[in-house]
Amino acid sequence: MTRIDRNAPCPCGSGKKYKKCCGSGSVHLFEGELNRFERYRDIAYEGSIGREREAFCLNFLERKQKIFKDIEMKQKERPH
Repeated sequence: MTRIDRNAPCPCGSGKKYKKCCGSGSVHLFEGELNRFERYRDIAYEGSIGREREAFCLNFLERKQKIFKDIEMKQKERPH
């Protein structure tokens, strides 16, 4: 079995930490299950459609992070 640390990158390929994505704590996975995540991620990004999907996901993640940063900045600017 492979232990996934909470602060390790999520095996689903989202780019997030495991604790903020697919898990709420440390979980034990069989090696085959972890390999399945990697295999599905590789398949999802194969070929021209896969490259478009990957570009879309990365762009979406970047835009989402910018929105959250903007919200955080506005909250800090508000008088309490």
